[in-house]
Amino acid sequence: MIGISVFTATYNRGHLLQNLYNSLLKQTYENFEWVVVDDGSEDDTESKVAEFIQDNKIQIKYVKKPNGGKHSAWNLGVKSACGELMFGCDSDDTLKPNALELTWNYWSTVRGDKTYAGVIGLRGGVNDEVLHGKRNSTPPKQIKWLEEQEYVDATIFEYRYKMKINGDRAEAIRRDVWQKFPFPVYEGENFMSESVLFDRLGKAGYKFRYFNTIIMTTNYLSDGLASNMIKNQRKSALSTAYTINLHVSCTELPLSERMRSACNYYRYGACKKTLRKLFLESNNKFFAVIAIPIGVLLKRRDDKRF
Repeated sequence: MIGISVFTATYNRGHLLQNLYNSLLKQTYENFEWVVVDDGSEDDTESKVAEFIQDNKIQIKYVKKPNGGKHSAWNLGVKSACGELMFGCDSDDTLKPNALELTWNYWSTVRGDKTYAGVIGLRGGVNDEVLHGKRNSTPPKQIKWLEEQEYVDATIFEYRYKMKINGDRAEAIRRDVWQKFPFPVYEGENFMSESVLFDRLGKAGYKFRYFNTIIMTTNYLSDGLASNMIKNQRKSALSTAYTINLHVSCTELPLSERMRSACNYYRYGACKKTLRKLFLESNNKFFAVIAIPIGVLLKRRDDKRF
């Protein structure tokens, strides 16, 4: 059985795949496959991946689908993969040579415990700094504490909100668990936040072993999803409203976080639904008195910007 399926959803980024491919060739762990889901690219992505396959150096699966967004590509990737773990890796990411070996070694320490959904390592920036986030970044005291730990066992909610550790991470998730939580797909919308998966895993009580070693390097580009978040959320308002409504329902989160999300629920949802319908569908109607007026004001500000 294949241990790890490295999964990449890509759209018109054929020029970036060479660096990722090169990093996969250097892996000290060999029992892996690379699953590339091409989300309707119109560039040279298909021919580029064909060259990699022709090299016959690592196992590669290539699947092409009509453009529908990263979340729909992830759904197809999980169905196409064979690995025990799914390791998400974007086209602008590269892996440290021991990334997959460390991932599998840490997974082996908790593999027999079904309460664990997987293991998670650190992401580093282009200067090898740990990515601790911009908004609500990890407090210096927590960074110092984290640096002293080999690993931390926690749910996503405990890690983010009790331990106050923020920033992007490099996740490897059990494929059988991921299959239980496919991303909803709304016709005509191409964006849904990955937080949908992690909120569901958190609500289900799954833990991760977070190990404190940088295994992935990420270079956020101007045309990436992270750099165009507000535009994407407005264009895919139904998906965004679903995502935020799910977040509001997570009672493990601090009240302030749930209230902020409730405001954004009306902010983005109102792009495609009436406030009345949003209220009726809301997972917490008690927030509405404050969330609706703030959400409307935020939407009006966005309307002027975009």
